[in-house]
Amino acid sequence: MRMKTVWLFAVGAMFASVAVGASNAEALHKRESAMACFARGTTDSWTSSAGLSNYSTTDNLTINCAVNDDDRFKKEDVATLNMHGYNGNSSTPIYAVACVSYYASNGGACGASSSAAGVGNYTLSPARTYWTSTYASDFGFVQLTLGTISGSSASSFRGFYISN
Repeated sequence: MRMKTVWLFAVGAMFASVAVGASNAEALHKRESAMACFARGTTDSWTSSAGLSNYSTTDNLTINCAVNDDDRFKKEDVATLNMHGYNGNSSTPIYAVACVSYYASNGGACGASSSAAGVGNYTLSPARTYWTSTYASDFGFVQLTLGTISGSSASSFRGFYISN
């Protein structure tokens, strides 16, 4: 009887530790509106329900968005990065990159760009080359370049989504 009680206690303790350990793992995700981003490159950019749009006929619009990470959701834990919007220019692709600004010196680095050509909605997933533990202290951001307006269709950036 004593052996059975010890065995049941051991099995119960094992299941309890698995259950407690499993509760620490949770899926994290974040959506960031383009309205929280910084646009530069033209005075013909607009904010609307479409996000940030480029209405310039001569200048591209570059948009930078901070990727705020903390001890709960670090940029090196990001497994999915999707950037969403609309390309209104059939001859100019949309370009997106994931970058860092170095914390201890001037400068930074970006991974390989992702692009979307042709008119229509886009979802871009640029390489997160510098969002690793090696660059844990550096400041993460995403950058997107919208081409000029073509006819009456402006290109826009709605925002981005990250998850682990």
